[in-house]
Amino acid sequence: MEQQHSVSPYIIRCYDPKYENSHNRFLFDKKHCGNYMLLDDLKGLDLLTIFHDFLSSISDQDHSIKEQKTLFRVHGLKVVPEKRVIYGYIDKGDWGTPARIQDSWGQKEPYNMSHTEAMMVSHFFYFYIPQDREEGICLFENVGNSGIKTLFSEYFNAFYKKYLPGRKLKILPLQHGEIYEEWKKAIAKSIKVINFKHITDDMTDQMKSSFGEYEETIELKLKKPFNLQDFNIFNKFSGELKDSLPSKMVALWEEEGSKVRGEFYLNGKKKVFQLGNIKSARCELLIDETEVAFDDGIPNHEGLVAYCQNITEDIKRRIYNYG
Repeated sequence: MEQQHSVSPYIIRCYDPKYENSHNRFLFDKKHCGNYMLLDDLKGLDLLTIFHDFLSSISDQDHSIKEQKTLFRVHGLKVVPEKRVIYGYIDKGDWGTPARIQDSWGQKEPYNMSHTEAMMVSHFFYFYIPQDREEGICLFENVGNSGIKTLFSEYFNAFYKKYLPGRKLKILPLQHGEIYEEWKKAIAKSIKVINFKHITDDMTDQMKSSFGEYEETIELKLKKPFNLQDFNIFNKFSGELKDSLPSKMVALWEEEGSKVRGEFYLNGKKKVFQLGNIKSARCELLIDETEVAFDDGIPNHEGLVAYCQNITEDIKRRIYNYG
């Protein structure tokens, strides 16, 4: 089964208790900018340059975190100064568990992976560091349950503190409602339920013996005009769940181990959202194959760059509206 690819967005800020910001404006969460530094002028340093120096210094070589049994490598680094953007990939893997590698098509000989080897999974990152602003945007790709935000922030913080001791770097998660407020009224055209459970165990066994492992999907073409907000996507941490039939139905599917996605339209634009997952701590923006082409189960690089650029533009329109 192919892993789901998604992007998690974060806001980045630099805090200095002794700093006095000359701007009389507010941050995205309506805090005053008072002790938050301009990202392109951190005591004469530019955070975009700091990111580039850090990532360049560790690129194209393996790094091992022995206490976590994690291996990672940065590669494909590109900085676009005129757009104030830097992006690339972090390959990450864990070792410690031996495994047998088997080709599902039977075209290659199987082999044993030892406990010292790690299966490296590539994750894309995309950072926008504006001029004359206190907040930047960081996007991290998730592959299934694997992400790189914690790995990056912990490793980078040690580097950052050498440049700016006593200043705190904050990387704060954004939520669906903070990014896609304007999509609340988007109309659901279809719901896709992946790994749908509706047939008997006997029939499942017969199908597996005939076809091997498989994943069953149903797609519901909706005639009734449900909105995105009917699916509780904007209220992840509230104890007052919406008493709507769509939200209840998604919860039932999830209890059975299904993943649920919805296709929504607003003013001629389409987006695919991951529905349910109410207790998820991070926002995950689904990378759908209708928006980004996939090559052998991996998002196409050019498409991924464009996708992250579009997400960044959406977030910029919202977070820089506060003065």
